[in-house]
Amino acid sequence: MMSHVLKANWIHTSTVEEWLESMVLGSCLNVCCGMSKIGDVRIDRRPETNRTEIGDLFKLNYPSMSFDTVIC
Repeated sequence: MMSHVLKANWIHTSTVEEWLESMVLGSCLNVCCGMSKIGDVRIDRRPETNRTEIGDLFKLNYPSMSFDTVIC
């Protein structure tokens, strides 16, 4: 398995985080969240992120329509 490193240029700026947060309606799922703190549920594979759950973009354990907003 190839090792991946979170790169600083992948992290949203505070301006982008504020804009994303302003767009969220209702419950929010943030997939591949990285260092973002936006979302009721934040999923990422890497432990060094701000995830609330370990997970994979291609293997989500939520049925369709579980969240009002999805950030990916």
